[in-house]
Amino acid sequence: MSSDAGRPFSRLLILSRMSGAAALNSRTFDEVKSDEATTIQALVVVVMAAVATGIGLGTRLGGLPVFVVGWSVSWATWVLIVYVLTTVLRPGPLLGSLETAAEPDPLALARAAGFAQSPVIFQVFGVIPGLGVTAYTTIFVVVSIWQVAAVSVGVRQWGNYGSTLRAVLVVAAGFAPSLVLELVLS
Repeated sequence: MSSDAGRPFSRLLILSRMSGAAALNSRTFDEVKSDEATTIQALVVVVMAAVATGIGLGTRLGGLPVFVVGWSVSWATWVLIVYVLTTVLRPGPLLGSLETAAEPDPLALARAAGFAQSPVIFQVFGVIPGLGVTAYTTIFVVVSIWQVAAVSVGVRQWGNYGSTLRAVLVVAAGFAPSLVLELVLS
């Protein structure tokens, strides 16, 4: 693709999409939500983010598979909550509803939310020896805010929201329950 020539990692499409998602590039989210072939790539990003987080938290190698499953279930719960809030409950003026006439595609949401996990890869830096609790906490907070921002852009693009604030509110509403689930499953 000639339009990819200026993109970082243009020869490695998954990395190009991950960098676009991490940069909060709305065109990247439009691309992945529309391309059914990116579903597996999005799930790979979710697993990579889970592994990076587990390593960053110091999860032992034997416990990493369990951590990855728990983290992935938490992510899927988050996506499900966002989907329910925007399509089933149609919450109205506060959270907004989908601003599209098309039937919402849950896999398109999963693709956008999957690639939105790209910033979470930076959680792996928690494994750096001698990194204090304060430094790791700072990394965790910054990456979590970045993650919520990326998911919000992905949800905004998926739902064709006219307002980023609406997408942020929906994403935030789904974040708390999924975080509790993540803590319980990990």
